Amino acid sequence: MAALLFTGISSYQAQNQLQITQERQELDRQAQTADRFTTAISQLGDKSVDVRLGGIYALQDIMKDSPGDQPAIVNVLSAYIRTHSKAPKSQPSPESKDALTEEDVTAAAATLGARKPEHDGQAKVNLAGTRLRDADLRGVDLRGANVEGADLREAEYEGVQGDLDGARKD
Repeated sequence: MAALLFTGISSYQAQNQLQITQERQELDRQAQTADRFTTAISQLGDKSVDVRLGGIYALQDIMKDSPGDQPAIVNVLSAYIRTHSKAPKSQPSPESKDALTEEDVTAAAATLGARKPEHDGQAKVNLAGTRLRDADLRGVDLRGANVEGADLREAEYEGVQGDLDGARKD
């Protein structure tokens, strides 16, 4: 009888240890994701386009690894694009550098387009009033996105999923 009681207690302790280990691993994973998120956000403010691109692609990886963080990333990248690609009030000349979309803005738009919308929660892609001229948006998923007043002239948007009404395309 004592052996049976000892076996039961040992089994309970082993299960308890396993649960504690799994909880620690989950907490470690969450802490690591938070660190990655913080680092990626700080990279978005860097002067170097290469560093900003690294931050954007890090956020893309976080979206894949941690779907629960996707709504925050959608909001951050939408704000990043709106801030860094405001549509000009006047028409730039085709030769002007202002006529082109910066590589990091294009990468951020493509990252948003490659997300899984079912993980967006309450977040909405908001590209209203942005300048995405010559951006490669082929095949991106912009369902539910706000593109009102976005400048998509010369952009590649064949196969875009979503409604581009309200965007300037020609």
